[in-house]
Amino acid sequence: RTYYHQLEAYYKLTNKLVWTNYIGWERIIANYSTLVNPVTSRPKNQEGWGFATGLDIEMSKGAGLYIRQRWMNYQDRSFSKDQYKGWETTVEIKIFF
Repeated sequence: RTYYHQLEAYYKLTNKLVWTNYIGWERIIANYSTLVNPVTSRPKNQEGWGFATGLDIEMSKGAGLYIRQRWMNYQDRSFSKDQYKGWETTVEIKIFF
């Protein structure tokens, strides 16, 4: 089972510039037919959150520049080494035909 809860907000700053925001929570619960931890005999039990902010910039009618900064924190209660937290920055140019 996988659960996603997300909230996104967009604020138009100008005709060509939009400020974007995101917050989300994710939970993944596996069953015993999947890989289990050999020590605890428990299946995957992951939980995490993330939030992001960024800008959408319209470069032309069919092209845009998308910049995002995202922070995240994930852990698995059944697999002690499956934990990570950090951040990522993405910059994309999208062209629409």
